[in-house]
This record gives sequence, structure tokens and C-alpha cells, in this order.
Amino acid sequence: MAPSTAHAQNLRLQGFKATAVDQTVTYEAEVCGQGSTKWAVYYDLTAPPTPSTTQDGSTNAPTTGCGQPPQFSSIVWNNAPIGLYQSYAFVDPDQTTSESNENDNVAGPIEVCVGPDVVLKTFSIEAIGASVTYKVQVCNEGSMAARKFRVGFWHDRKDAPPNNQQGDVFKSLTVLDAGACEDLVVPGGLRPNGSFIAWARADAGDFVLECRENNNPFGPQPYSLSNPDLYVKSFTAEVNGANVTYKAEVCNKGTAPVTKFFVDVYYHRTTKIPF
Repeated sequence: MAPSTAHAQNLRLQGFKATAVDQTVTYEAEVCGQGSTKWAVYYDLTAPPTPSTTQDGSTNAPTTGCGQPPQFSSIVWNNAPIGLYQSYAFVDPDQTTSESNENDNVAGPIEVCVGPDVVLKTFSIEAIGASVTYKVQVCNEGSMAARKFRVGFWHDRKDAPPNNQQGDVFKSLTVLDAGACEDLVVPGGLRPNGSFIAWARADAGDFVLECRENNNPFGPQPYSLSNPDLYVKSFTAEVNGANVTYKAEVCNKGTAPVTKFFVDVYYHRTTKIPF
């Protein structure tokens, strides 16, 4: 179609945004300039659209003077499949209006997430003695609730855990609504002395179909444990008449010193001594 003879100083997209709720995406655009026109939306493109690119939706665009209070118009994408999309907008995509500048008619891309998107925002490790506790905040940054998934933890590994592993220990969640966060405190058990590299992963085991699957790991998180480790290397008893002399050699194979401790002797036990 040939451009109309009506001349506009310039039409441009002053604003473009998208809001996803469940599987409904609402696109809003603010067109400024002079003249009447329409704008189009392109749900998912790898490059900016041109006039020959197939439009996914379009509507008439009320225009305001640039710099004036915004006036948005909307296009709705219903039943969008779960996925991650790069969306664009194009004002006057059919080029029906003659403009002084045709180079500012496209806006985008904006990233649109349809579906759950669970991600770990924080990850810390608390070590008290030989006991390790993992602390995370898990959030759902997607448009839909995430149901029946796990947050997994790995005590020591060099690289990020893959999708299909559930962790050395894990915490199960029944549901995490879109936009919600939850703080988790997960016991990691007793660990030996040494230096380690821990990892955590949202949706460990890959139970949830998400718009993003590459943002689930969190790590590496270095930590170390240094504790004494006492043991009895030898134990003997010498009998002299009615006197018994006990001798014990106690060693510390741990990585931290012990300044004071006791050695208990049990004169006669037919069962295992208590701890």
C-alpha cells in the first residue's frame, strides 16, 4: 500500500511493556506523534521486525504528543504456550503514514516469561562444629505457580549439578505461587573436616516445566570445617594386687586444637558404653 499524503512529523513508540499472568500476556504500547496509525506486536522474533514480517496482533493506536502524559493501548495474547519469548512492537508497520523518521518505529525486544520460573536468590552455609546447615531463598519469577518441586543441595562438587539430579539432601515444596518467595533452612548433616565447594539447585530433578531452565543452579559456594577429632589410640590396664592402673594414649587427628577435655574410664561394662 502506498503511503498516504497526510504527513506526520514523526510517529514513534515511546513505551512498550508486557505483563504475563498464567498463560495470558498483555502487551501495552504508547505511541506518540501526529496522525492516526496502528501498532503491531510480534510474540517471538530473533531479530527486529520489518514491514514484511508477519504480525501476531495489531490494533489502532491513539497518539499523544511526545512528552505528554502517556496513553497506552493493549493487545492480548491468550493461551500462550509455556516458554521464554523475545517480543517486539512496530508502529505503522504497514507504512501507511509518511513520516519524517522511519527509524524509531520499532521497540524491543522485551523478554516475556510464560510459565513458572523458580530461582534461588540467596544461598549460604552455616557450619557449627561438624554440623552443616544450608539456607536459601527460593522465588518464583514466572507467570504461573510452580507445583511439587525440590530444592537440592550438593556437599562438594566442582561444577554445577545437572537437571536430573536431586541432590545429596533436598527440600520438597508443594507449591510456590507466581511472584512468591520462601526461605528454607535445610540440615546438611555431619561433615568431615576440610575445604569444600557446595551447590544448590532450584527444581532439582527437573520436575517443573519452566520458561527458563538455565537459571536454577546457585554456586559454587566454598566452605570449610575445622574441628578436633579425638580418639583413643591405645588402652591398657596393669593389676598390682588390689590396685589397677589404667593407661590411655589419646590423639587428635582433627584440624583444630583441644585445650581441655576429660578421659572417662569404665571399670566394668558388659554392654557398650554410653555416649
